[in-house]
Amino acid sequence: MSVESRTVADSTIAFFSGVTLGAIAGLLLAPRSGKETREQLGEQAQIAAKRIRETGQAVRDSVMNATESIRREVRSKKEEFEEQAGINNPAEGM
Repeated sequence: MSVESRTVADSTIAFFSGVTLGAIAGLLLAPRSGKETREQLGEQAQIAAKRIRETGQAVRDSVMNATESIRREVRSKKEEFEEQAGINNPAEGM
């Protein structure tokens, strides 16, 4: 994973963690009945879980894209090196 991908992932996780903790703190400090507070906590937990899944998918997609980009770059550099070194690829002769 590139430094940029890690930074984006770390920032995203920190953001959603802060939002979740802020929502929980707001609910716990609000003047509501226990039942209302529990219902709101349940709703907020579902929203947070959905956001975490979405963030996880976005991070996964980013990593997959970065991996594919690196593979293409390595393949290109390998071919360039083999061409400059005069190395014949046996698969090309078939």
